Order: sequence, then C-alpha cells, then structure tokens
Amino acid sequence: MECAYREGFSLLSSHSRRDATRVIYEILLLATDGASKTRILFKANLSHKLVERYSIFLVKKGLLRLESDNQTDMYVLTDRGIRLLGLLREVEKELEDFYATSLASDLIVRDRSLRNHLGLDSERGHVPIEIRRAFGS
Repeated sequence: MECAYREGFSLLSSHSRRDATRVIYEILLLATDGASKTRILFKANLSHKLVERYSIFLVKKGLLRLESDNQTDMYVLTDRGIRLLGLLREVEKELEDFYATSLASDLIVRDRSLRNHLGLDSERGHVPIEIRRAFGS
C-alpha cells in the first residue's frame, strides 16, 4: 500500500497547495488497505480538524466506512470509494504532463533568464499558450 500511496504523490511539489479534490484523492489512496485517523493525519499531512472534517464527509458520501476492532478504528474504501479513486487516478494520469511541467513553466514565466541555467529550454519546459496568457507573458 505504501508504494501506491507514494505513487499518487510523485507529480506534485511539496510546496503546492492542495485543493479539496486532491486531499480526497490522498485519503482514498490511504484507505485502500485501511487507515486510521492518525495515519491519514501524518501521511496526508493534515490537521486533526481537517482529518475529522474530511472523514465525516467521505463516510456520509458512502466513499469510506469505519471499521472498528477492539484497538483501532480504520477507514476502509467502499465500492463507491473504489470507483471514485479509479476516476481520480484517470484524471491524475490525464493531467500528468501538466503537473510535470507546471513548476518548470512557472520558473520560465517568472524569470526567462533561468531558462538556460536550469536546462529548461527543452520541449518539456515550454509553457502552454493558455498558461502563458494567464500569466500575461
């Protein structure tokens, strides 16, 4: 499971701010083999308040279910959660090139003098026209 979880994070910088969809994706990845609140808190790097908020939401939506044994409560994916995780993986795969080039592209947009220094003059370093327009360059 640890490998699948890491695989889901290989595309984003640790400096990126995550949206709610990304956080849900991370929690669903963790819950694939069952995850406690503590594990979600540390592995997804969320506050206790956010873990509480997201776990309640995901259980109410039928994406996770809470399983208890004598020692621990574990969040586990439901069939609906498995389907959503599959869809989110497809979206992730489709956006893979954007994530891979967005950080390099941001550097190019902000400081063109860094292009040669960082080796970003290849095709991967080029900024899609829509993004270039958004940054006004």
